[in-house]
Amino acid sequence: DNDNQKINLLIQSCVYSMFADQYSEVKICSQRLSILAVQIKNKSAKNIAAIYLIVGEVNLQDSSDVAHKKLSTL
Repeated sequence: DNDNQKINLLIQSCVYSMFADQYSEVKICSQRLSILAVQIKNKSAKNIAAIYLIVGEVNLQDSSDVAHKKLSTL
């Protein structure tokens, strides 16, 4: 049905964004996936969204840490 197609597309967007090193997009897609999963009461999609949200946040933090360290050496 339509909600399952949306879930699949959001998961695919998370995966694509992750492999393209676009972690801000991973975070956005996972947030949207989480909202949809809660609305339609899909536990699996909610768990998947939580994992991608963590991946997006951790990698964004790592990137900012690297940038901060590089800037502090200047």
